Amino acid sequence: MRTPATLPPLFDADAWIGAWPFALRPEQTAAGLAARLAAAGIARALVSPLAAVLAPDSMPANEHLLRETRPYPELLPLPLLDLRLSHWRDDLARLAADARIRAIRIAPGWHHFSWNSREIDELADALHLRRLGLVVTARLEDERQRHHALRIRGPSVSVLSRLLRRLAPVRVLCTGLYLREILALAEHDNLFADTAMAEWDDTFHVLLEKVSARRLCFGSLSPFLSLPANVAKIRTARLGSRVHRDIACSNLERFLSP
Repeated sequence: MRTPATLPPLFDADAWIGAWPFALRPEQTAAGLAARLAAAGIARALVSPLAAVLAPDSMPANEHLLRETRPYPELLPLPLLDLRLSHWRDDLARLAADARIRAIRIAPGWHHFSWNSREIDELADALHLRRLGLVVTARLEDERQRHHALRIRGPSVSVLSRLLRRLAPVRVLCTGLYLREILALAEHDNLFADTAMAEWDDTFHVLLEKVSARRLCFGSLSPFLSLPANVAKIRTARLGSRVHRDIACSNLERFLSP
């Protein structure tokens, strides 16, 4: 199958602003990210704050994200909620008051909360009530390339599978999954997965043998991965026009729709 002659605009499911202390790269600002995405042909992006991953309280970074992205309507803020904090319910209410927020992100590998805790069920109820989606960060970096002192483990396939069953009424986007992990979770109807970390010979052909084309979303994982490489992966994929549009933008639009 040929690549369609006219390709749809890209909607990035996984981009970040801020600085990362374990890599020698400049801080990525909202203005800089907007310029880089536009140069790469990406029309819109979900954007989260790196500072919220490591900070003892994620809300200052989330509030900075809301301020920084306001001049850039193409950057949709995706705040990071830390369920370890006793005030996470109040944080969620404050974040949901911003009309731009259509989903909330959690980073279980970094925040080490229990998947068996009541907070998971409370979060599911709160998101369902507000008609918000949930983004689960499986990983931020390729384990082979991150700093040797980091021993961060994301949720396993079995844990994610149990989570998806518990969160059945909630739309769940898992970012940073490897190809084999996406394939292993394909049975779950409420799962969306980004393709940033999925790499194989003819990646999309392998994925689409088992995964619905309506469950895959383009993601760049910028600034951790090469932006041009991930754009080229979707741009050169041999897909039909409808499937190409679904993965490039429509699926993420559907995930974010209340």
